[in-house]
Amino acid sequence: MGNSSGNLADYWRVIRAYPNLQGGFIWDFVDQALRRPIPTERVRHDGPSTFWAYGGDYGDFPNDDNFNNNGLVQSDRRPTPQFAEMRHCYQPVAVEAVDVSRGLFLIRNRHFFTDLSGFDARWTYEENGEVVAQGRLKALDVPPQGSRTVELPLSMVRRPAYAVRVSTWNFTFATPRASVWAEKGHVIARDQIVVPADPQPAPFANVAGRAVVRLDESETAVTAEGDGFSVRIGKASGAIESWKVDGVEQLLTPLAPDFWRAPTDNDRGNGMAVRHAVWREAAVRREVRGVTVRREVDGNWRVLVSLAYPAAGETVGTLIYTFTNAGQIRVAFQIEPTGKGLPALPRIGMTAQILASYDRVTWLGRGPHENYADRRDSAFFGRYALPADDFFFPYVEPQETGNRTDVFWAEFTDAAGKGIRVWGDPKLNFSILPYTAEELETRKHPWELSRCGNRVLRLDYGQMGLAGEDSWGARPWPEHQLPSGRVYQYGFVLEPMREGNRLEAGVRE
Repeated sequence: MGNSSGNLADYWRVIRAYPNLQGGFIWDFVDQALRRPIPTERVRHDGPSTFWAYGGDYGDFPNDDNFNNNGLVQSDRRPTPQFAEMRHCYQPVAVEAVDVSRGLFLIRNRHFFTDLSGFDARWTYEENGEVVAQGRLKALDVPPQGSRTVELPLSMVRRPAYAVRVSTWNFTFATPRASVWAEKGHVIARDQIVVPADPQPAPFANVAGRAVVRLDESETAVTAEGDGFSVRIGKASGAIESWKVDGVEQLLTPLAPDFWRAPTDNDRGNGMAVRHAVWREAAVRREVRGVTVRREVDGNWRVLVSLAYPAAGETVGTLIYTFTNAGQIRVAFQIEPTGKGLPALPRIGMTAQILASYDRVTWLGRGPHENYADRRDSAFFGRYALPADDFFFPYVEPQETGNRTDVFWAEFTDAAGKGIRVWGDPKLNFSILPYTAEELETRKHPWELSRCGNRVLRLDYGQMGLAGEDSWGARPWPEHQLPSGRVYQYGFVLEPMREGNRLEAGVRE
């Protein structure tokens, strides 16, 4: 139900490993809500005039709430984000790596009665989401339930003159002509092989010839100033309370720790909101135990904030901020959730609100649709661009939505190209929504949601998986949870989007 279908790919890996094992049957294909008019006084001129109604919307009691909305497509047959995962798991062709260093790949035909000679098979090699080489797989006569190893021309792959964060081999299999069941070019399968590589650190360096960062410390704050920017860290909050670039405030609320997500339908069904409630308040009630300022050997200022989270037992953590004269801010986050009986964390990250005018989003990572730790096999690595509003999916009952995983960098800009770039150090999760988590959690229908007036930006280490075996008790698998009793660390670099620091074609540094 709702934002679900976690672990679907894991089940299909087991199903395909045993010829005598069947499964993967999903309940249901389609939601079964009925369309009703939104109360006249609540209809917005730029929004819909109807909504999808479920149990309780007709004055019926008792009722099953939104239990009739458990489909892969909504009642009007609009695909949900998990539809893409289902399609990828069910696809009739797959590609496996044999020896990536030699360009060897195995093409596996899962059809029972159709060979692959009648399909248009193509490949691309991409670096940082940019196509470097491409071609066709010719004479691909792989019989039904058969396989064949192909060799791709590594000679076409040039050595890049820039830092490569992710390299991928991508494959598509499409219909070469129109038929009674599909248009020409209909993709029946797609796959991606990621080339193993060492992680690349986020770029973080001073600009030669530019004035050094000045730092001022008072009883209430630490302020760093440079050429056209200033950053203020509150000593009571430990958060970045202000970040101005060329006089424009970038953070409309402080960039602060956050461990909560709006419960999904599965979360509500398994009691997450009660079982993990301590983490709803832990970040809000954090205490700053100390602030230390010092200058590093490289000349950069470092601000170390020591934190305690008394609402979550003996949980402690740190935030380390470092600055360059280019206006960059490196954030290093650490938390050690400790305490008897302390539940796993729903999420580990930081949240702030940024300008609503930053309505264009570009990123290098998994996409283009939303993806999570246990639902991302269909979300390939690439360079994507979407309007910020498209990160919100209108589940019939509002809940967590919009996450992207394994992100190397993301840009949030206005029509003029000004805004914020975030580098994962080396990777992170992010989402950008017009609603707060509290708003998503407390409203029953999308039409009841009120925009906060800004954009809620989350920059995360990660969050627990979605689960999906059922919607009345199943929890995310252990490997997709964030258990207490261990140390979590992640980091990212913030930098202003200005003329002169744009990424060429969005992929080069």
